[in-house]
Amino acid sequence: NFIAIANNGERGDDVTENLPIKEATFPSFVATNKVINDELKAIEQIWLPNGVNAAKGKLEITMTPTLAGAINQGIDYLVSFPYGCTEQLASSILPNLAIKKLADLGKFDLKAINIDDLKKNVETGLGQIYQNQQPNGGFGLWIESEGNAYLTAYVVETMHEAETAGYSIDKNIMTKAITFMKNF
Repeated sequence: NFIAIANNGERGDDVTENLPIKEATFPSFVATNKVINDELKAIEQIWLPNGVNAAKGKLEITMTPTLAGAINQGIDYLVSFPYGCTEQLASSILPNLAIKKLADLGKFDLKAINIDDLKKNVETGLGQIYQNQQPNGGFGLWIESEGNAYLTAYVVETMHEAETAGYSIDKNIMTKAITFMKNF
């Protein structure tokens, strides 16, 4: 319960409000590897932190003959994680570009990856980033944030990588960002 009380000595009022409290949780991923053969056994210990609520989580163990076997799960996580601020958006686009380059090589079994989804992720992400450009050409974390040279450089790098991967970028936005960095 949240209770607010106002009292000036003569008059007063109070309000009681039930506010839901939600646990802040986030996924945790750990990867290990060992080389084993017929004569060698491997033991992997898993330590759970104190206070873990077993009813609200899960432990998933995946084993593959090579580390490359787990690439599809990792790729799925990278391309589907919800991102929001400019830095996170740029950080979500770069793995999509790397995955597209892997797919273009044709040497990896990436059946679980839909190239159209990658394209949509990149184009949507760029569109959201473009909205965060300030009138002076710099990029802030959010629409109302002041432009930051380091973040702007990261966005320019992301846009350049997208362009070299075959995606269309807004050249006007790129030019304004480069001008901002030159004048910083």
